[in-house]
Amino acid sequence: MKKVLGILGGVAAVVVVLLAMGVGKFAGRAGAEALFDETTGDDLLAAVMLTNQQLPRMVDETARLDRVSHEPGRVLTYHYTLMGYYAPIANPDGIVDPFDRVDPLGIRADLDGYKERLVQGACKSPSIRSFLKNKMTVVYHYNDANGRKFFDVAIPPERCGLPER
Repeated sequence: MKKVLGILGGVAAVVVVLLAMGVGKFAGRAGAEALFDETTGDDLLAAVMLTNQQLPRMVDETARLDRVSHEPGRVLTYHYTLMGYYAPIANPDGIVDPFDRVDPLGIRADLDGYKERLVQGACKSPSIRSFLKNKMTVVYHYNDANGRKFFDVAIPPERCGLPER
């Protein structure tokens, strides 16, 4: 019986992570919250591993979700690559990467605004809110097309007006 309950808990965790990725469009917020309440850290880790088997995948025309990780301290991190974006670095002659001028989403033109829009979207997402309500911090980590860190956005529960951890 314990093994069956453990398997069911793992399945529940998979459903929650898939909801967070937007795969479970038709599942409700209440269902996600109820499933999360029964999820242990081990179940969440197993769900992250199962989710990562479905990755990488493009989430829109410029962003690829590469993996999801569960970090110590109740942190869930989504690792993205922005295709077509390159962190601006100068070569030895002082010439900046020509791709620096390519900015289809207007990220470089208004990085703080872009980050704030990511936070607002996360705060409105029922699946992300289910993690935040359970006192987890969600982090969006973005790399450029060459795998270099571009920026991070950390969203603790209080950033969305939820009780602090």
